Amino acid sequence: MEEARTNGQESWRFEGRDKVVEVFFRISLRDLKSSTKATPTEAALKMAEDFEEIPANKSYLAVDCHGEPLVVLYQDAYKRAWGEDMGAYIVKRTTENIDKLARFVRPSPPKDQRRHSLFFDWIKESAGQPWATGVAARSGLYYFGTWRETGQDTLAVLTGDMKSRPTYASGMIHGLQDWCGNITQTIDACFAGVDIRTRDEYREAYKRIADIGTKRISKTIPNDLFHFRALLVNLLTEPHMDHKDWANGWAWLTPFGQFEQGLMCITLLKRKLNFQPGSVLGIRGDRLEHFTTKWSGTNRYSWVFAFHQTIREKMG
Repeated sequence: MEEARTNGQESWRFEGRDKVVEVFFRISLRDLKSSTKATPTEAALKMAEDFEEIPANKSYLAVDCHGEPLVVLYQDAYKRAWGEDMGAYIVKRTTENIDKLARFVRPSPPKDQRRHSLFFDWIKESAGQPWATGVAARSGLYYFGTWRETGQDTLAVLTGDMKSRPTYASGMIHGLQDWCGNITQTIDACFAGVDIRTRDEYREAYKRIADIGTKRISKTIPNDLFHFRALLVNLLTEPHMDHKDWANGWAWLTPFGQFEQGLMCITLLKRKLNFQPGSVLGIRGDRLEHFTTKWSGTNRYSWVFAFHQTIREKMG
């Protein structure tokens, strides 16, 4: 590794049987800044054609010049956490539960123009795909847990999907949130594996949220560590940074469904990762621009787990 650094290489990697660890000599996490500006989508997708693709069967860890983790991808995360049979069951059942929710409770179109400005263009481009055409066409988002309402001084309130849907729809959403505890536990294990100190900080921050009805309703496991979750249904995620998230913290993502491509791209690293059902990805989302390539298939769902900086600051 030192020879590679001395020779002026941008990075050095160790490649094992089932994982790749890569050190980026010219990147320092402490020097990275968050931004609301992003690379235009078409330009980013063009650039991604030249990004190096990490082998599909391998987990991946990228660290900066000080050894600080930047991105981690756990392939077969659920089988690692729960065992072969139970892990496969959780992935299959989660997909079925999302299918059912999307069938009966239509997701809302995205309002975030940074991540999904091409929402309607993507649907039009995907005409003919099962998820984009006909009466069963579904695309949009659900928001789970709690968040800080714009212009309000309250600490955290239930998201609109958690409190404002009709009774039947609300029951299905709350039911999926309860099932989400399996996913939270899996991500918790992944988080501890790469950055246990920050994982513990997330847990402590969650404990400081007032133990009122909204928290009890939104909690998925006893030692929860995320107050907010988004479920993306058949979207194309455009280049962005998660500038509202925990400063220098982690966003966690995990996909479900039946699809091809949809690689996760990290602009600064010039890497693209195979991101298929059963995997879990953690990223310094407020410091690293990221996006997905175009995909095709029956459906593509992606859970996003986060802790917002405004909630963290409000608690002191």
